Amino acid sequence: MERGGGAAAVPEIEARDMKREGPPSRDPTHWSNELTSAFTGPRLPTQIEVRYWRPPNRLQVFTQELVVDRPECKVTYAEGTELVDTLRIEDSVIFEAGAPMIWFVFPGRWYDVGRFHLKDGSFTGYYGNLITPPRLGQRAWEIFDLCLDFWVDPAGGIQVLDQDEFDEALENQGIDQPTAERARQELERLISETRDGRWPPAIAREYDLESIRAIRSAHS
Repeated sequence: MERGGGAAAVPEIEARDMKREGPPSRDPTHWSNELTSAFTGPRLPTQIEVRYWRPPNRLQVFTQELVVDRPECKVTYAEGTELVDTLRIEDSVIFEAGAPMIWFVFPGRWYDVGRFHLKDGSFTGYYGNLITPPRLGQRAWEIFDLCLDFWVDPAGGIQVLDQDEFDEALENQGIDQPTAERARQELERLISETRDGRWPPAIAREYDLESIRAIRSAHS
């Protein structure tokens, strides 16, 4: 899923398209010391540059505010995410321009989670985004999107998204076969956990919009 634009895309803050010779290696053994070092982080909240890759070689760079920094999860926030179009899944509006958004990024995991809202702050659901394990530095992160996502509404309804984009990326060798198979396995696992009530992760339920705004207020 793309963080900005598209019918089921994730909005972005201060995004700009960039090009360079190629995306980072998706093999964790090739990660640089800077990006694989333990994330101790500066005083919160702080601004993080997120370098977001999509197959085959497209890079977007945007900034988000890091508000919670735990070893197992990093939580970022955007108070008013601007998009041209309202985002819908079938007939349901899941996001409006100017609405707040919360992201949960998990070191070593093959997914991240977006907590979506309407402009008035109404919670609409969770967006599960399949990625390779993110590379997290103190000021810059790199994320490689696998073009396969799913949506969980507040009632627990599940819908797989962007299957066509995933198939196209695989056909065009933007995603290799082993990575694609891992993405499929991860999607099946997460859907199973959702049906069992074990997904989204507890931290994504713990930090709702009210609590995140309270954290930001306490640090202002």
